[in-house]
Amino acid sequence: MNNEYIPHSIALLSLIISFANLYRTRKFNQVQTQLYELQIKLSELQIEEKYKVDFNINPISEGKNKKLRIYNKGPGDAYNVNMEITEGKERIRTGSVEEIFPKPKMSTHQSYDLPINTGVGIGRKQVAVKITWKDQGDNEFKVLLYAHI
Repeated sequence: MNNEYIPHSIALLSLIISFANLYRTRKFNQVQTQLYELQIKLSELQIEEKYKVDFNINPISEGKNKKLRIYNKGPGDAYNVNMEITEGKERIRTGSVEEIFPKPKMSTHQSYDLPINTGVGIGRKQVAVKITWKDQGDNEFKVLLYAHI
């Protein structure tokens, strides 16, 4: 009589082990799918970072001349770059912005200098610059930057 239960017990044990392995396989596949999705997101972020544009402005002195340097310190190129002085226009020499901007392209580490008016009674010591551009994917961006002169 005991011998009759042995094949049934082995079959039941095999079935339990099969279900346990099925559960573990499904769990493993879920984790693998999550890892794959994270890899895709990481790749997208790396691509975005590779083409990122990062504008900055700084006042610089070259002897008696003071200038406001606008530069792209990011690894990506900017297209259809335009600039507008939104605050402290009297500090930038008249017509200098119109001579330089708009630009069809501003490459990595490329810069332009705008002459600064110096002297007593000129006005504000802060300049606000609004820069607009497009990236390689034709997405539009804008940034408002401030410099203390």
